[in-house]
Amino acid sequence: MEYDTDTSYYYRYLELPVGISHIQFEAKANNDVHIALSPSENSSDLYEIVIGGWKNTKSVIRRCKQCINLVSELTNRYLSANEFRWFWITFESNGAITVGRNNESTPFMKWTDPDPLEVQYLGYSTGFGNSGQFRFFGLC
Repeated sequence: MEYDTDTSYYYRYLELPVGISHIQFEAKANNDVHIALSPSENSSDLYEIVIGGWKNTKSVIRRCKQCINLVSELTNRYLSANEFRWFWITFESNGAITVGRNNESTPFMKWTDPDPLEVQYLGYSTGFGNSGQFRFFGLC
């Protein structure tokens, strides 16, 4: 299924199937694709993954919405407003989070939370002033 976002920055949530620890998705946006992984809908306790932020130049992992960047990587032009781009995220019960793209097996970001969350929901959004489209795979 395809999911659209408007220019408002807020998460729309999908409940994840029990036992899932890997998501694959495509995104089409000029910049600022946001993914939240959380134990419940609208939880302030979450992992926030931003791909193509800062005008499509940088990606980060955070432990809450809009808080300090725990990981920051230069990712120039990883997103496109004209075509879908493929990404994957793993989140293990030991707190390990990895983010990659396309069919590349090596992640471009990774971090391990010393106090892991039990991820049960996936949130998606685009940043302030940006709209986008998402396609998630394997969530049914």
